[in-house]
Amino acid sequence: MSSLQLEASGTSESTDNSSSQTPNRRAPIWEYYEPELVRIDGALKAICKYCGTKLIANRKSGTNSLRTHIAEYCPKVPSDDRNRFVATMKKKPDGPFTFNKHRSRDLMIAWIVRADVAFNKFDDEGFEPWMESLQPTFSGIGRQTIRNDCVAKFERAKIELRSELQSLSSRICFTSDLWTSNQKLGYLCVIAHYIGPDFVLKKKIIAFKDVKYPHTGVAIEEAITTILTDYGIKEKMFTITLDNAANNKTACDLLQESGKQDMLFGGEHLLVRCCAHILTFLCKTV
Repeated sequence: MSSLQLEASGTSESTDNSSSQTPNRRAPIWEYYEPELVRIDGALKAICKYCGTKLIANRKSGTNSLRTHIAEYCPKVPSDDRNRFVATMKKKPDGPFTFNKHRSRDLMIAWIVRADVAFNKFDDEGFEPWMESLQPTFSGIGRQTIRNDCVAKFERAKIELRSELQSLSSRICFTSDLWTSNQKLGYLCVIAHYIGPDFVLKKKIIAFKDVKYPHTGVAIEEAITTILTDYGIKEKMFTITLDNAANNKTACDLLQESGKQDMLFGGEHLLVRCCAHILTFLCKTV
């Protein structure tokens, strides 16, 4: 709410409609605010009709904060009024709307992944009737279909990322960490850090996979080598940042031994010890 620059109701105020900073009040948003602006501490402000909140209102600041208040934050605006206003904010299509089933499926999958929605939610008895009320031809989407679509989207994204990494003319730095569950199951995450053709630093998770127990240096080296070989970028490795565990040191020694001819300086600077891990140990010992 602070971003909306709210004022406490106890601040002194006075009306002012003659200021050169008075905003153009032809936009639909103004029907949700009092017709008279007030001046508070030298700034013109609009008063919400529903909750009395005072928001800066001048030509320079525009109406974004006023619109956001009504659309999202005002606790007292009736739902019908809010929905009516939100509808005016949506951009209308230039011509007749044509439903694109494939585009809708793709957007749905993107939302599911981003919002971390469980697949079993799509087996809920209320989901299909809701979809049919929006678009009758958009049906037959269940848990297994959603799961298959998500896997297919992952495979497409992986192919694109593999192609991007292989086309780099520069080296790639990696970071990795290993977690072990109570069931002795290990999971290794590997992240690639690189500078793209547009000279922008990028960070991509390229793998999150299980590692066989016990988590020896050999097991870690095998897992990392498998991941880099799958992406075809083993010869592009520059450094890898790991914590200070002995098995990580062994894994890097094995990586250096197997790929020495492809590494800069023969892999002398391959292992980068994680500063955060070192600082954690220092804090624990103090």
